Amino acid sequence: MKRKLLILAPILATSTVALAASCTNKNDQTDKELAELKLRISRLNSDYATEKLELQKQLEALKARLSVEISDKDQKDSTIADLQKQLEELQKQVETAEGKKVKKNNLSARTLYGELVKFLAEDFPKTMQDQNPEAFNSNKDLFNRISESVKLSAEEFKTTPEDFKHVFTWQNAIFYNLNRAQLVAKFIDDPSNPVTVLTPKSQLMDELFNWRIKDLDRIIQELSYDSYKNDKKDELIAQVNDAKEKYQKAKDESSLFAHQIAKWFELERESSDETEGPIRDIVNFASPQYRSLLPKFNLPTFKISLFPVYRQIVDDEFKAGVKKELLELNDLYKSWLSNSGFNYIYSIRYYDLYKKAKVVTDTIKTIAQDSENINYYNEFNTWNDLKEFVNEAKLTLLDAGYVNYKSEKTMIDSLVDQQLNRSVSNTYAKMFINKYQSKSNSDDKDATYLWTDFFKKYHQLITQIFSSKKSTFVESYDRYAKYLILKKQVYFSEQLINLFKNLGENIEEPELKSLLRWDNSEKFDKQIKKQEEIVRSSKEFMTEIKNGIDKLKFNSQESNTENVALVHKNAVDFQNLLKTKLSNDGDWIYYFAGEEHLAEELQKIIDSHVALIVKLFEKQQKTSEDVKEINESHKKIVSKILGNSSDDETEVSTLFGKFNKGLLSENYRLVGDEYNKQISIFEEIIKSLKQEDGDLKSKVESILKKLETITEYGNDWYGLYFSSRDEIHETLNSKLKELLELNTTNKKEDLKNKTNEFISLIGDKSDGLVKKGLLSDLFELMENWESEIDNIKRRKQRSIETAKYVPGQELFVLLRYWNSKLLSKTQSSLPDEKTHPDKDLSKFLNKLFKDVVNKPQFKAITSVKGTDSYFDTEESAGSTPSSVYKEFKELEEKYAESILLFIKSSGREQSEAKKILQESRANYYNFLNVLRDKKIYLADQWIRFSADKYINNQGDIEHFVAATLLGFAADAYALSDMIDNFANKKFYEE
Repeated sequence: MKRKLLILAPILATSTVALAASCTNKNDQTDKELAELKLRISRLNSDYATEKLELQKQLEALKARLSVEISDKDQKDSTIADLQKQLEELQKQVETAEGKKVKKNNLSARTLYGELVKFLAEDFPKTMQDQNPEAFNSNKDLFNRISESVKLSAEEFKTTPEDFKHVFTWQNAIFYNLNRAQLVAKFIDDPSNPVTVLTPKSQLMDELFNWRIKDLDRIIQELSYDSYKNDKKDELIAQVNDAKEKYQKAKDESSLFAHQIAKWFELERESSDETEGPIRDIVNFASPQYRSLLPKFNLPTFKISLFPVYRQIVDDEFKAGVKKELLELNDLYKSWLSNSGFNYIYSIRYYDLYKKAKVVTDTIKTIAQDSENINYYNEFNTWNDLKEFVNEAKLTLLDAGYVNYKSEKTMIDSLVDQQLNRSVSNTYAKMFINKYQSKSNSDDKDATYLWTDFFKKYHQLITQIFSSKKSTFVESYDRYAKYLILKKQVYFSEQLINLFKNLGENIEEPELKSLLRWDNSEKFDKQIKKQEEIVRSSKEFMTEIKNGIDKLKFNSQESNTENVALVHKNAVDFQNLLKTKLSNDGDWIYYFAGEEHLAEELQKIIDSHVALIVKLFEKQQKTSEDVKEINESHKKIVSKILGNSSDDETEVSTLFGKFNKGLLSENYRLVGDEYNKQISIFEEIIKSLKQEDGDLKSKVESILKKLETITEYGNDWYGLYFSSRDEIHETLNSKLKELLELNTTNKKEDLKNKTNEFISLIGDKSDGLVKKGLLSDLFELMENWESEIDNIKRRKQRSIETAKYVPGQELFVLLRYWNSKLLSKTQSSLPDEKTHPDKDLSKFLNKLFKDVVNKPQFKAITSVKGTDSYFDTEESAGSTPSSVYKEFKELEEKYAESILLFIKSSGREQSEAKKILQESRANYYNFLNVLRDKKIYLADQWIRFSADKYINNQGDIEHFVAATLLGFAADAYALSDMIDNFANKKFYEE
């Protein structure tokens, strides 16, 4: 549905006439005549304004002279009379110049508001303090707050005009103060100690009571009609009549201003612990301007009359004149809008014309909507005001007469259709694709960090803009504006990508590289330094643990006092070291973060072993067996804490151990069905030998028979070729046959011993496997930490490569400059999404703005301030964060301005701009580069660019690569440039 610029009301004629010849009919009126008419009206208005100003100056001078003459008592009466006559004559001339005054009533919302302010802020508190000091003092804070609040609000209303636009504003302000009169009602009507404020009764307050009484009368009249149907009709009439009588009584019984305020408060009281005012059960205070009744009355079209205490027009002749003029304007505007205006008026291209036309149509709409509204239209003070309004309205139509939107539409449609056609050679779109598509599709890192995102962004925009609607001028111009912004974005991007190339510079050149330090990587440097420290400390930790454990044994079997004392000292020292280092404040406990139980278990194992050493130390007679016991215990704690390798001889002496080691050598997995078949012979032997019941002979013979073919095709050991296989096979054969021989001799004890020895020789299926100790995983993790340093260094080097794609620090500089100098101006000039008639373009421009300023990286880059969170000057004598930031900002802004100057210049001008840029750049970077030498540290990582800030997470809000950074600046500056063009009425570009 087409939006309506103006809404016609019944009081205006609805017939449509052609626009006046002076407006749009160019067949009857030439452009020259239109211009002459426009100029003549403009001169008349100008002459009137000049004449009025001159007369006012004369009047003021005469008043001043008259004042002097009257104060001089020696002057003759005739002189004074003469001056009075001159004054009256001049006053008439001024009135003639201003035009005939519009007759108005003597009511004023400003006056009533002033009376309330004075009463609440001065009269009432002072009287309370005099007449009831005890009550005043107990409520002193409340009185003070009300007084201060009332005075503060009064300041805000000093410049608020009493016109139609502000009727509800004044009504609200007066109601608000009246509704704050709870203290007035409480103490004025206090039966024990009433306070009497001698402020006289206000006639304006009486008008408020009359207003309610009249409207309640109107409601009763509506309810009393036979046509009105409601089951509770009589009840509603009685309710409204009761309210009316209360207002009448309150008015009649109020002899002072205080009484009026208190009684009004009671009648209009909002819901609270007290009784609600009767009006609250009649008027719907949730309706616009409180003008509707509650639904229970079922009078949806009934309107409470407008606020009565207001300056109002009472000039019937003038109101008739307004009606006549607006009727004519309505016909003219309706004709213009329906014939052509609606085709283009909502475009940002014609926003100035829209605003002028809207003033006219809003005035027509306001006055036409309700017959009461004209009375409140205090924008008209004289007949000349109406004349001026009509003249301006017709001038606006003259402006509309010059609009050739069809020609403009044809031109911009053709331009965008041509330039964004991707299928035609030498168009803007085709050249963009030819230039950047292949770069975006490469496997190189520059595609990942720059060209892919860059091409995707602008190629999508080209496609979207080209296919945008263009059925109306508004759509066509929106499409054209987006095309212009696209070109600005791409141009700015290209200028920044090629900045050093255009300057004739190579950033790899040592002197320039030393100045720019584009290859700095604070993030990775910090990571490397931190990781190196972690590796160093972890190596110390592992060495101290291993060395400490290694000293908990005897290196010889001698049990002499000296050896025992040395081992004892080592044990106690290591035990105490662990207690200190593994305490809550210890240096090692953080290695066990989340696994503190490992630290506790380590302490227990060491404590147990140390206890054996202490026991030996305290023993009188020490033997080599004692030493052997300590060393056996040591082997166990080494295994428990540090684990063992698969080469450990104690683990591969068993047949199981040798078999497992052999399987591992041929890359067999020691789990699963295949492994279970391979070791089934061992498990069968152990099971058979451990069963005391049954025939041993038959069991052994069965196993021997299986061993004969176990290596043949299809059997369990087929395909096993490791060197120890045959040895294991032969050992099993010989040991089983040995048991058969003993079984025939009936030497049960020998058989039992041999059986146990054989079972021990076979061992356990876990033999030969690597066994992890308590700290094995931790030590393995720590050993990998060193390789992480190399990983970080490789990432740093890869990151440095990405720093070349766009001038990162220069983009930081430009973004901070835009944020400081252009953001506010751009934001304030953006078309309002909610109110601007060009909805689509407003939405597009606002989204472009928000997409920049709401990004976390943009906020981080532009949030630099003069605080220690950004500049750490603690070690620098004579410097403060504020002073450093001030110098930093001055140098950075000069550098930003020089970059922008260079980008926008060409020819000889660019040579001069290049010198300015290089000079400001040297000053800027030299300042940054010596900060650390001055013991001034950049506490925030976003002050200076480094490519380690890039995060390549496609589709994630954290995704931030060279194209992202470049896009921030391109979007920001393209948007500001376009908004500036709109402000400067530059709607088209070559």
